[in-house]
Amino acid sequence: MNLIKIFSIFFIVVFASLHAQINIEATTSVSGQKFKIEISESPEKYFISLKLLDSIQRNKQFENEMEKYGGEYFALTNKSVKSDSVKSFLNRIEILTEKNSLYSIFTTEILKTDYKKFDHLINLFTTQNPEFFEKMESKDRIFLDGTIVKINVCKNGNGKTIWAHSPREKSHPEINNLLTSTLEIFRSKNLLSGEKMITGGY
Repeated sequence: MNLIKIFSIFFIVVFASLHAQINIEATTSVSGQKFKIEISESPEKYFISLKLLDSIQRNKQFENEMEKYGGEYFALTNKSVKSDSVKSFLNRIEILTEKNSLYSIFTTEILKTDYKKFDHLINLFTTQNPEFFEKMESKDRIFLDGTIVKINVCKNGNGKTIWAHSPREKSHPEINNLLTSTLEIFRSKNLLSGEKMITGGY
């Protein structure tokens, strides 16, 4: 690899790290509904992708693995979604199910000048710490019939993870706004059905 290629790759990596990258996962435990959002920032635009879970391929190995997690799942009923044990459990389940998941994928892009409120919201997520968004999260227990939302934010080489259980306007206004406004972009472009049941009510 010549010197020009090395500097080109270095420039691309450094340039990309200076702009926001937000990854969102929202999973509803009882219904099994799940969607993922990826937001990538450029100087003038946001590139957004949405993945809706279609199905999970279940085989004997997968069922056996899931069965192992059954006892641990119910043992966490008195834990908050912010606890390390719950986060660890959810991450392990995510790795297992992701290998067997099939998604429908939608993509779009928007100009920052056309979506100033959305741009302001993204800037809020890149500048505030996780506690700012998690402030209304219950410290008492995890609700097994809700939607667990995990948001990974990266900018300027710094990353953070934000967790929330069933975020709504009263409990987590910023997280609720991020979910609903991003999905509304797809709906306004007729890329996504207006039926909110497929996106956990958001």
